Amino acid sequence: MLESLPDGTPVSLDGLVVCRQGLGTAKGFVVLGLEDEFGLVNAVVKPNLDQRQRSLVRTEPFVIVQGELQQQDGTAHWIRPDLE
Repeated sequence: MLESLPDGTPVSLDGLVVCRQGLGTAKGFVVLGLEDEFGLVNAVVKPNLDQRQRSLVRTEPFVIVQGELQQQDGTAHWIRPDLE
């Protein structure tokens, strides 16, 4: 479904967090793997949001993210959450 939307489309997604990745080389970014009835999508959490909502980002089993769809190499799978 996301593949049909153009790059930069505002989206709101919810899903079960099946994976969390916060790599030391990621400059503070955290990637959440979200699963819903349509499949998997990665939500890229910006460092400032991770700092403000650390408990939610690191522990909640189910989240809702809002941001922009980012298309890369013909695949739509990244969300850049811009929650305030």
